[in-house]
Amino acid sequence: MEAIYCIPDNVWKPHCTINGIKTDREIAVTVHAMENTGAFGLVVMRWEKGQMALFDQREYSYHAIAANLAVDPEKVILKHQESIPEPCTAVWKYNERAQMENLIKELKYGIGMNHMPCGEFEANALYFGIGILTYNLMIAK
Repeated sequence: MEAIYCIPDNVWKPHCTINGIKTDREIAVTVHAMENTGAFGLVVMRWEKGQMALFDQREYSYHAIAANLAVDPEKVILKHQESIPEPCTAVWKYNERAQMENLIKELKYGIGMNHMPCGEFEANALYFGIGILTYNLMIAK
């Protein structure tokens, strides 16, 4: 939190969605290092707290992502015909990864695909295929 609090106010930029729509959040990048590790980038989002935070006197809530993702700001600028802060693209990539993790978790634990029934490849492939078909039918309803 010390590294986040040291980010000057003029560094914070508006956060945009992947469709180029500005949100109520702001985004900035800082560098952080822990004991026994090298320095890494932190993409930090902040937003104003609402009235629900009665006992917390901080003005903002924060969400930080440790990032070493390679992003291509040229593609983003061409897509949106404007300059979108590069950290936004790192957040988009992070959210895509997180969504894929959620889909895998749904498949494994929601459909019961966390264990295969036997040690034969062909039987497991058939079992897995039926599981994928079941999952797709469930989300298509």
